[in-house]
Parts: sequence; C-alpha cells; structure tokens
Amino acid sequence: MLAAILRSSAYVSWAQALLPDEILSRILRIVGKTDNATLLEKIIDFLSTIIDNRDVIAMLIQPLLKLGLVDRIIGLLTTELERSPDEKLDRSGSLDLVLHFMEELSAIHCVSKAMTSNDRLIKVLVNMIKSPDKVEVASYCASVVIVISNILTDGKHLVPKISRGFTVPGGPT
Repeated sequence: MLAAILRSSAYVSWAQALLPDEILSRILRIVGKTDNATLLEKIIDFLSTIIDNRDVIAMLIQPLLKLGLVDRIIGLLTTELERSPDEKLDRSGSLDLVLHFMEELSAIHCVSKAMTSNDRLIKVLVNMIKSPDKVEVASYCASVVIVISNILTDGKHLVPKISRGFTVPGGPT
C-alpha cells in the first residue's frame, strides 16, 4: 500500500507523513527482521519506490541513512548468504532481490558514501566474489561488481582493501 501511495499524486504528503523517526525506524525494523519472502519483496518494492522518486528520496534518504538503512540492507544480504541450502531453494529470488536493491542504493551518491565506510559490506562483497562455491554465487557476481564499482566512485581509498587477496596468474598475491 505504501509503495502505491508513493506512486500517486499525493506522494509528497505521504512522504512527509513517513518522516518521523519512529515511523522510519519501524519500516527499517521490518527490513532487518523479516524471514517472510513475500514481505521482503514488498518492503524492498516500497524502498525502491522511495529511490525512484526524486522528491521523495530527497526528503527521506538522510533520515533513513541516519536510522541505519545501510546496516539493515547489509544484514539482509548476510542473512540470505548464510541460509541453509534448503532455505535458499525456498527463497531463491531473495538474494537476487537484495542485491539488485543494493545496486540501486549504491548508485545514490550519499548512500554510496555511507557504504564506503562500512567494512562489513566490503568484506561480504569481496567474499562473494572470492567464494570457492562459484556455482552458487556466479549469477550474483555481476550485481556484486556493480555495487563495488558504485562504491569505489566515492571510496577510492578502498581499492587496496578490495584488491587484497585477489591474484593475477603469474603476478604477485
């Protein structure tokens, strides 16, 4: 319902109604705590709707960042990666959904900047690329590379950290 409202002509009024920290905190709590694939899809659709509207994102992005949006999304990513193989089959699209949302977020300058200071995110992304289980994560590597590339625009200082551990055949490790 919230996503639909933010797509309507009354989006400014509704975005303003969402501004209080208690409301945005509740939304982010759902992001961080949901185990339901349908609810996850709906909350990411809602957050994507915020991102897609220039006026709404201008109003809500800083409060969302202040309340921990980046940490919640990283938490979602790590939760999806840590699921058992059976759970992953039941939620096969969840990791893809989270990664595509991270792509969208990382394309926003202030979010990308916040992501550059999150060591946990960098570690998770690098580990996904370096994963020995390439079959499982190969389909996600493109999204991971896009997120890393978006982050590097604001975090050139991360290049050594990200490149550490990658080897070039015949080159130094």
